[in-house]
Amino acid sequence: MRNLRSSAPTHTRGFTLLELLVTIAVAAILLAIAIPSYLGMVQRNTIAANANDLVGDFNYARSEAVTRGRPVHVCASSNQTSCGGDWDDGWIIFAPAAGTTAPTNDNILRVHGRLDGTINVGFSRGTG
Repeated sequence: MRNLRSSAPTHTRGFTLLELLVTIAVAAILLAIAIPSYLGMVQRNTIAANANDLVGDFNYARSEAVTRGRPVHVCASSNQTSCGGDWDDGWIIFAPAAGTTAPTNDNILRVHGRLDGTINVGFSRGTG
């Protein structure tokens, strides 16, 4: 009968527990450094996206006013059907019929919904 065991040493493959713990510790340190920076980047991108939305809507209103040859209004709207509320609640763009200044379902051109709760939009009147 033949002996099935080899006299050559066997090599195990894989990681030791110490190597695994060191790797996890290094990964945890890198994540602790990276996460606050990532969250700040996400917040800055959200602010920039919302500012770009507002500027884009102002440009759209100006373009529509030129195209139509009459005023186009942009106003804050809390219900997206009438003017009123804070800019944080959203805004509407509308082209009222001659002699009116109120939005109706027929003259609303564009609606922007509520902004993310962490963003506040405010305006101040210039003195010039």
